[in-house]
Amino acid sequence: MEILDEPWTLPPGKPIWSTALRYGLYCGLALILGVQALFHLNFQSTSVSGFLIHQFVILTTCLVTAYIALKKQRDILDHGFIRFGKAALLGVCSIYLGFLVLAVWNYLFINFFAPDYLHAIKEQTKVNWQNQLSAAELERALAEIDSLKYFSSILKTYLIQESPLGVLGSIIVAIFMVRKR
Repeated sequence: MEILDEPWTLPPGKPIWSTALRYGLYCGLALILGVQALFHLNFQSTSVSGFLIHQFVILTTCLVTAYIALKKQRDILDHGFIRFGKAALLGVCSIYLGFLVLAVWNYLFINFFAPDYLHAIKEQTKVNWQNQLSAAELERALAEIDSLKYFSSILKTYLIQESPLGVLGSIIVAIFMVRKR
């Protein structure tokens, strides 16, 4: 005869790696579409308003991607429950993978699809900042723009300067998505 008083336990949840890979690629594609839309709409990323709009697009993309990835992991793969550590790790991995995809795209875009893009950015920088920056600061900024034709500089820009906002957003989403057993 079966004993009915024993507690029923849920099977263990699935690993996050396939979800992180899938939604990291989705995040990268969404970031590419957002950045390219801003490029084709002629937003000047060298101005303060252009920079803020660029950051808003990145933050929104990262928040939405983290939310969708965490929701799928929690509700479908982990039977309705997820711990904060697992949720935060999934969000951070998805976001960093998305920025890696964006860095690869920008390397290809700058070096092969639009080689004159850096020259246009340098001209915009000169026009926008020549009255506010000293000559040495302006030359340093222009040299930094020139270095963006190398993959390591693009990767550093995205992973160190751009991604912390997205990672912070994914951690905030993870806080709200946590459900303990």
